[in-house]
Amino acid sequence: LQADRPGSINSNSTQFRTLTVSPYLRGKLFDGEVDVEGRLTSEYTNSSGENTGSSFSHDASVSFSGGRGALGWSVVASRSYSDFEGGRATTEDKITPRISYAFSPSLQVFVSGGYERNDILSEEPTSYKNWGGGFSWRPTPRTQLMSNGSYAVMVTAAGGGYSRWRDVDVLRWRADTTADAWGAFVYVK
Repeated sequence: LQADRPGSINSNSTQFRTLTVSPYLRGKLFDGEVDVEGRLTSEYTNSSGENTGSSFSHDASVSFSGGRGALGWSVVASRSYSDFEGGRATTEDKITPRISYAFSPSLQVFVSGGYERNDILSEEPTSYKNWGGGFSWRPTPRTQLMSNGSYAVMVTAAGGGYSRWRDVDVLRWRADTTADAWGAFVYVK
């Protein structure tokens, strides 16, 4: 969108409006050993530009996952259908199994493979086998809260925190999850 002032609107501007609805169901199977999720997403996009049209798409997916200890697995199956105004409809089907190993809660390696069939690049459906691997690293910030009932101290991973004695703030703190720039800082050498 461009501002509504003289000389700022040209034939190259386009306005988009999108409505997305994505209900899902989650549950457990086999006495809680397997997590399952089913999701249906519908999206309608309307555009006002001369070179673009509206589109409507449906995505359906089901995923199963589980594991024992550090070893995990998952299988995701999905189907996507998109219909473009003034164009053609496309369909994409995927199934992707994955095996992972967690060295720690924040570091995990995985290998995956699968099958994909779509008609995105040509009108005739094309099938692909795919495989890959990688890692995910998700360090989690730690917060420590200590108290004896009357005196309480909280220290974040960044060194910020507060202390209270009963209802009196000894060192005040305001939560800022992005910068954690408020409160008392503790640095240890």
